[in-house]
Amino acid sequence: LTACLQVVGFAFEALQDSSAFATYLFLHTSLPIPITPWINQAYVGLMIAALVWAFFRWSPWPFFLIGTLFLIEAIVRTGLGGSLGAVLSIPAECSRYLWFLAIGYALRHARTLDVEIGLPRVRLLLRLGLALTFVTHGVEVLLRHPVFFDSVLFSQSLIPASNAQALVSNGLVFIGIVDIAVGLLVLFRPNRTALVYMAFWGALTACSRMVVSPYPGFFEALVRAPQYMLPLLIMIIEGQRSLRKPIRRVTVRTLRKMGLTPSHWAWKRSSHDA
Repeated sequence: LTACLQVVGFAFEALQDSSAFATYLFLHTSLPIPITPWINQAYVGLMIAALVWAFFRWSPWPFFLIGTLFLIEAIVRTGLGGSLGAVLSIPAECSRYLWFLAIGYALRHARTLDVEIGLPRVRLLLRLGLALTFVTHGVEVLLRHPVFFDSVLFSQSLIPASNAQALVSNGLVFIGIVDIAVGLLVLFRPNRTALVYMAFWGALTACSRMVVSPYPGFFEALVRAPQYMLPLLIMIIEGQRSLRKPIRRVTVRTLRKMGLTPSHWAWKRSSHDA
């Protein structure tokens, strides 16, 4: 679901405006102008084909391909520059490409996404991608990035006009500190409360684009799907071990009421066998 939302949103943005890769070729190469749109469409088509491939065959290569394409976008956007957000594109968009690479890595080496059999470093990569995105956004807020400032000012109808700028400035400082603190907390010590906050705040900031521009903002929110979907995925993966014992006790109690004993059943620690 996360991959579908992200790829669909990117495809719309790239076909409406242009991908960063096609823009770079247009500005910094001597390619004929009519060829650049074809390259842009091929770029989008390759990503959609990889998404379809991932659904029909459980293989690591489509995940590697999509993750690499999003990584190229971040690198090229950094090279294009032009704003603080563009310069910090690689860490700011880390959640967009690193989770694809982590899933591909798990399928390539462990050949399963089972949380017991899968490699522990995959969980670390997922947390790293999410943490880098939130920490970078927090740094951008503290540096008064115009996008964040203008987005909050745009919805200042509930704030008195005389105090709007001061309240927004102080509020952004608080938001930036919280984003950095939550990102570091999830990276080094995953916490359910922090992950729930990430999912809520990631969805809220992604959907805030629709307030400024409803139609393009909807697809911008789709591209940012990892910011509010990855916290839920990490919460499920990291919380499954702590949830197993309560579930087992309930099941044993139920079996005893039925006149059975747990010895009749072969309890497996592997979630795949369960």
